[in-house]
Amino acid sequence: MTMTKKKKRILLIAVPAALLVAAAGVILWLVLGRGEPEKPFLVLRDQQTNQIVGVTLQTGLETGEEIQRPLAFYGFNAPEGWTHPCNAEKTASRYSTGYIDDYSDENDCTVTLEQRVPYKMDMMESSDHLQEIQFGDTQVIYLQDLDEEGEVAQTMVYWVHENSLLSITYQADVPVNQMLELLGRMDYETIREPEYSPLTLQISGFLTEIERTTHYIDLGTYYYHSQGNPQVTAPAELPSLSQPPQGYTLTSERSDTESASGFFFRESRYENEEGEVIQFYCHGMAMAFFNRDDYPFSAMTYEELQDPASVKTVTMDDGRSAFVHINQDVAEIGWIDGYCTLEIRCTAPMTEEELIALAQKVK
Repeated sequence: MTMTKKKKRILLIAVPAALLVAAAGVILWLVLGRGEPEKPFLVLRDQQTNQIVGVTLQTGLETGEEIQRPLAFYGFNAPEGWTHPCNAEKTASRYSTGYIDDYSDENDCTVTLEQRVPYKMDMMESSDHLQEIQFGDTQVIYLQDLDEEGEVAQTMVYWVHENSLLSITYQADVPVNQMLELLGRMDYETIREPEYSPLTLQISGFLTEIERTTHYIDLGTYYYHSQGNPQVTAPAELPSLSQPPQGYTLTSERSDTESASGFFFRESRYENEEGEVIQFYCHGMAMAFFNRDDYPFSAMTYEELQDPASVKTVTMDDGRSAFVHINQDVAEIGWIDGYCTLEIRCTAPMTEEELIALAQKVK
């Protein structure tokens, strides 16, 4: 409580003279500083123009510091007429260090809400359109990115709430008041929960003629992956090849079944006397198949991705489906088992039947 001038004077008279200096210091702290908490963002300004030249996050975790999980997963009351094409609940878990939701406004413009763990000294790009705003008790950083023509490409606001760094990115030129109105739609009382779902095999891509002729073709017309948000409890039970393939020796293996980040995996590498390699991957999450550059293996080419015949969907003896991809350089198979996405890649020539038989040895 702030003291009146009269009370301060009585206090100073009552204390011994030896404590006058200390008492005066306390009073200055109470009157001038009042112990106000440090603002989350350190705003760097040009000393001559006072223009903001950069922003640094000065609260949060140090690099390498242990994260307290689960990270709070706050609600957001989207405006009427908005849709929610990307729901972070479908990918979140108790290990998540961040959540990303995509919304589409009434004009089909994308708005992204991100919540993540804050780290000290995180830098934000300087911008000619950068402002510091006090929104109630919340320090807000507002900025806009420009495209090559100098037009606003996107508008962003950043702020910190308790142990989370939050941001809203609007793919449009949006004034400050409208961005603050969106910030005010956060619901910190409603804590969202992950929405778990089993893994399934998926083929996705751009299939329309117009999309085949645009720059999106660079992403590949098709890609093959597992999809879902399986719940994994540490320690994870990850299958492996019951024994090395005939003629092969295990040359390296690494795994993590008690991951603090939730990235559970097991990877094994086998080689024979001719130098042929078999690589086994198992991950406790949804993953893409045949897209990793891991010498001597490489990702599928764009030409193969554009050709639906390059990957075949097969049925293993136990009824499970799998993807098989064979060309002159590699033979590989990908499938799912419970909460695991699995893959075997071989430099040695193999038939579809041989790949299936090898996959069925994984226990």
